[in-house]
Amino acid sequence: MRSLAASGDDQLRLLLERAGLRCNRARRQVAGRLRSEARPLSAEDLRLAEPSLPYSSIYRTLAALIQAGVVRRLAGIDGNARFELSEAVSGEHHHHLACADCGAMEALVLPAGVETGLEQAAAAVRRSGRFAVESHQVELIGRCAACTARRRRR
Repeated sequence: MRSLAASGDDQLRLLLERAGLRCNRARRQVAGRLRSEARPLSAEDLRLAEPSLPYSSIYRTLAALIQAGVVRRLAGIDGNARFELSEAVSGEHHHHLACADCGAMEALVLPAGVETGLEQAAAAVRRSGRFAVESHQVELIGRCAACTARRRRR
């Protein structure tokens, strides 16, 4: 497992301390695994990648990391939640491609013009007073390459 880089480890510790939580081995392990992957992971993915952690520990750890603002939960299209590092930790703003067949998700960085348009739309909603927009997230739903290929073979 690749662990968090020194600055990432410091940021993890800081966010956990602000939330009144310790930076224990399981929290470092889960955050490190999420950092090393290029896609959001389900609890099952984390369990397979970190076999030393029982499911109960993974779920408790994810809940603590979400509370501390280290991890964000994504509602998977297949009904299974996925988890990834928050923007506060990753330093990266992105959106997602979500496979309607297998539920896999991967990061998608939108072109600057599209991102600017989304920010302008969010600002207009904030100004209207109807909703206090804090952030935005876009999911493009379709089929990943593996599922597309499987469908073609049928």
